[in-house]
Amino acid sequence: MLVNSGNLIVNIKNDIMQRYQRIKLIGQGSYGKVYKVKNQANELRALKIIAKKDFTDQNEIENMKKLDHPNIMAIYEIAQDDNYYYIVSQLCEGTELFDEIHRRIKKNQIFTEDEVRYIFKQILSAIAYAHDKNIMHRDIKPENILIDPKDQHIKIIDWGLSKDMTDLVSIKQKIGTIDYAAPEVLLEKGYDKKCDLWSCGVILYILLSGETPFPGNNTGEIEKKITKSKINLNLKVWKSVSNDAKNLLKNLLQSDPVKRFSAQQALESEWIQKQTQSVTKEISSQEMQFRLQKLSRFCCESKMVQATFHLMIQQNLTQEKYKQLRQTFQKLDKNGDGKLSMEELRAYCNDDIDVEDLFNRVDTDKNGFIEFTEFLTAAVDMKKLASHDQLKEAFHLLDQNGDGFLEIDEIKKIFNGKIQVQDENQWDQLLQEIDKNRDGKISLEEYQEAISKFIDHNQPSSNFASQNPNPETEPSIKKKVKLTESTYKLRNRQIN
Repeated sequence: MLVNSGNLIVNIKNDIMQRYQRIKLIGQGSYGKVYKVKNQANELRALKIIAKKDFTDQNEIENMKKLDHPNIMAIYEIAQDDNYYYIVSQLCEGTELFDEIHRRIKKNQIFTEDEVRYIFKQILSAIAYAHDKNIMHRDIKPENILIDPKDQHIKIIDWGLSKDMTDLVSIKQKIGTIDYAAPEVLLEKGYDKKCDLWSCGVILYILLSGETPFPGNNTGEIEKKITKSKINLNLKVWKSVSNDAKNLLKNLLQSDPVKRFSAQQALESEWIQKQTQSVTKEISSQEMQFRLQKLSRFCCESKMVQATFHLMIQQNLTQEKYKQLRQTFQKLDKNGDGKLSMEELRAYCNDDIDVEDLFNRVDTDKNGFIEFTEFLTAAVDMKKLASHDQLKEAFHLLDQNGDGFLEIDEIKKIFNGKIQVQDENQWDQLLQEIDKNRDGKISLEEYQEAISKFIDHNQPSSNFASQNPNPETEPSIKKKVKLTESTYKLRNRQIN
């Protein structure tokens, strides 16, 4: 029995607005509306409301369950009524990369090559991770990338056109946004995940030059130029761009998808591998060692408790603490593939840490890597995220029929896909981990006791806790939240 990394997307039976306070409308388009909302732990989220008549494909939900990466927006909950779907996701503060590009062009403040490398490496990291899971996005463009101007952290959003290629070699559906579409998509010859790398190449061209590689007055002109695949690197702006950057660009805007770089090849390119001066706060050695020691102390045998911790991370981790831990994770992730290998951990761990033992404890899905949620679960002080009241809220979220107990059918429904079982009998074992009175169901008291017992057992000594350079504060239900604007605009020139 294993606990998979990735998002635990909870289906809500009751009115979802009982759990969220609507704050303001932040986006509106043909697909529906997006609101900034606040959950019961006072953490901000985004709520997308989509008319059922406009939402005929469940690709986004199913594919997002498999994606657990710091540069990919996470979905947490879904609900539905007769007319609408309600999708609760991570709130990505910042602006569309599209808007940031145009703001800079307007002010004649083009991105430096170091800035472009930093931004583009994050895009490639997310795409390489998704492709490793056999998911292609099919609509990579600056409008679907959010950037925080303060630290240039990016999130790829809107996976509505994504496709799971696990059982497919290629597809022919002509879909996406024409300016960023690969030649093979437009020619309907059949395409695979490499189409996303062409889109990345178009974005890289724009970031480096401020121009689009295939301009035109109409879609017909643009399509003709894309299928010819000739890019002009003789403009004056390209004289100041390094040869390594231009070489990567040529390998991404390669008309033959077989010769085109994969995301992993692009990540390993000379230009991406060059040291970039970070625009984020440097992780101190003390902070890094504290987190690694925290990881080495993590031990949780109960699969139900592990899955619950993934849920608590989604529901209660503050944005400030999330940012700190995300920066630590990405510092450890030397090759930028969105997951941690044993070799990457060894490069930072002191001699007093048994790296192999640490790895076996934290890698709960046993896939040979520590993924983002696995890292967060082991690195955070869970006592701050799983108070008595917070566990009560989590229990009610899982208690789908509202009878005050978790029965085997509810556990299957919630955790199927999250918890991987070899046979049906293991679901009974899962329930028995927490069902102490053996009545065939889990009460709130049993649930709280099991989680609290684990947390108490894993609490660090006072000496170890005092070493934390960034002590974690417990979220307060009554705290006031300062709201900041987040821009969502919808400008799509779709392929006809």
